[in-house]
Amino acid sequence: RHYFWRAMIGGVLLITGLWVYVNVLPLLGDSFTYLQWLNPQSIGGRAPLLQEAWAGFLQHPFGQGIGSFQIIEPLYTYPHNVVLESAYELGILGLLAMLGIYLMVVRRAWQLWLSPPHRMLALLPVTVFLYMLKAGDIAELAFHWVYVYLLVVGTPVAASWPLRRRRAVE
Repeated sequence: RHYFWRAMIGGVLLITGLWVYVNVLPLLGDSFTYLQWLNPQSIGGRAPLLQEAWAGFLQHPFGQGIGSFQIIEPLYTYPHNVVLESAYELGILGLLAMLGIYLMVVRRAWQLWLSPPHRMLALLPVTVFLYMLKAGDIAELAFHWVYVYLLVVGTPVAASWPLRRRRAVE
């Protein structure tokens, strides 16, 4: 119902953010230099790591063992992306397992988002798992199982809960 106005407000906020980025941030001096370093071409200097992890996965599709990325890149012990690290180190099975986890998170977060009382339960794990795509590694993933538990198991599913009947709250 209100999607039009939400889309309009989102568009205005996006345009305002771009205007601030172009007209205000260059006046900040050294702080803006950091923001220029985070350009989309290098993804904050991580593009070579991501490419190296993907190339390693393509060369060895069955993996090279946990911790093997550190051998070729001792300065950066992991590629700063848990999905690519899983693909590089664990091969196709690790990649499929990681993609399965992410699909489960997206599916459950969408279900929770459709129920307004549970929206915060959807936002917290989504935020954490998006962070894992930017700077996560397999070792950190162990701590994120708590969020998977909260998302899938610890979410209230009483009989009166609207998503139990697979429809959103009106």
